[in-house]
Amino acid sequence: MKRIGVFFGSTCGNTETVIKQAVRLLRNAGAQVDLYDIADATVSQMDPYTNLILASSTWDNGELQGDWVEVYEQFCEYDFSGKTIALLALGDQYIYDAYFVDALEWLATPIRRNHGRLIGFWPIKDYRFRRSRSVEGDHFLGLAIDVENQNNLTEKRLRQWTAQILPQFDG
Repeated sequence: MKRIGVFFGSTCGNTETVIKQAVRLLRNAGAQVDLYDIADATVSQMDPYTNLILASSTWDNGELQGDWVEVYEQFCEYDFSGKTIALLALGDQYIYDAYFVDALEWLATPIRRNHGRLIGFWPIKDYRFRRSRSVEGDHFLGLAIDVENQNNLTEKRLRQWTAQILPQFDG
């Protein structure tokens, strides 16, 4: 059975709601999933996990969610060697169209620098935004969710994304 540590930061509850939907889908698919709110967790609690999902909302001018900011220095120093990580971020592609889901890039940069393996890239088609630091080619660095403007697509995207990442995790 695949064991996955899920760490999220949520200010208004949207990220928590979305990540709990993802956790339900993963558990229904047979994965063992442990869920942590980064506000009450430490970065070192990622140690026992080979498989991680990290989730954050994007704030203001492309900033990381506040609870992630509190642990970001330790996160940037963490050794991700041997870990497979999928990322998920929330954002508003219309109001914050120049910073859409920039939280993905905030999380991806230290992971890559510190030897982690990123999976779960997501196509940018069907989104409307001006710019995002979290785009490489025609994909986001993880799943992009916009509950403000495309909430009707959230469940479908989560089903597709969890089905995409689950086989890539170590089991």
